[in-house]
Amino acid sequence: MKKRIFSLFLALLMLATLLGGCQTEKETKPDMTKAFFPLNPADDGVLRILAIGNSFCYYFTDELYGMLKAAGIEAVVTNAYHSGTTLEQHWTWLNGKNKEYLFTTHSTNGKYTDENRVDLEAGIRSQNWDVITIQQHYDPSQSMDFDTAYGLMEPYAGNLIAYLKEKFPLAEHYWHHTWAYEVGYTGWKEGLAEECKVLSVEKQTTNYEIIRQTALKMCEDHKVDRIPAGDAWQLARADARVGDHLCARAGVNEDKGDGYHDGDIGGGQYLNACVWFETITGQSCIGNTFRPSYKLSETMITALQEAAHQAVAAMSAN
Repeated sequence: MKKRIFSLFLALLMLATLLGGCQTEKETKPDMTKAFFPLNPADDGVLRILAIGNSFCYYFTDELYGMLKAAGIEAVVTNAYHSGTTLEQHWTWLNGKNKEYLFTTHSTNGKYTDENRVDLEAGIRSQNWDVITIQQHYDPSQSMDFDTAYGLMEPYAGNLIAYLKEKFPLAEHYWHHTWAYEVGYTGWKEGLAEECKVLSVEKQTTNYEIIRQTALKMCEDHKVDRIPAGDAWQLARADARVGDHLCARAGVNEDKGDGYHDGDIGGGQYLNACVWFETITGQSCIGNTFRPSYKLSETMITALQEAAHQAVAAMSAN
């Protein structure tokens, strides 16, 4: 009798385990009821990337598209761009239907399009994206600490990520970890103390750490992956082949650029493209045959590829 009772107990236990397992599997499946597209975006064989942000996700997309094409990857790379925009503004405008975004698209059929004054939601739902990224605009105030920086992002980052995951549950979602400004930068807001008006090496390092820690916490809190561009910039800056000239831009203060945007001839745009390429595709950027139209030496190309590869590898190892 005891054996029969025990056997029955085991049978019920096994049944409960199986039902529980099925329920767990069901719960992990993405909810498609509110998605913009019912099918997996990878099904059409085109890698579709949407970068939502400000100018820090804008300039290097030419190079990213070029690297994808050189690797034989059919791709669409699109920016949802608004100058100087914060996450708070993105979220507010998404709900308020602000129509001042620039959408720039590169695609493998050679098409390059600019669409001005596009409603953010309309632009977001225009394609079935495989990859969606967001980023924050950092006011590099010398006095900003981690709590202040992170506090400026929430709840807007969480709201935006939740919205994007709901509408594109099959996409890969990334946080674009941006970079600290260049040593010597002087474009601070009015009202700062005189000793704070030029970015020093120490303050650049502090800003880098704050940006990095906010990126790590954002990814942990909202379960998104990270594109470690800021890490690659610090590695490249420490390399004698590169130095702290990544913002240099042809025709605009060619020695230093503006001190914060990723420059073309300084290598910042190419470096960002390398980091994005390797993070998104899983392929090493080292050896990619794409070369930008502006002149970068092969020594510089190698150094930038190595910095990007090291940053992505270090992230993957953690």
